[in-house]
Amino acid sequence: MRSFVVAGRLWARLAPLTMDERVGADRSLGVLTHRATVRARSGLTTAHRLSHGSRRFRIRALRDSGRFLELLLEEERG
Repeated sequence: MRSFVVAGRLWARLAPLTMDERVGADRSLGVLTHRATVRARSGLTTAHRLSHGSRRFRIRALRDSGRFLELLLEEERG
């Protein structure tokens, strides 16, 4: 069984993807449901997850714009 531990806390802008963004998303990334924007930081990878209350999100892709990271997320169900 794989478990996760809290590695830190960060502020993020979390938003659901629009239907157009979902349709145009790369299918190899899985079912993308949300986007999070966080201040750039080193060490954050697709091996990490984010939590917001009782909700959990897998990081499927990261885009670095220099000052911020845009994370494409899949919400875990169940």
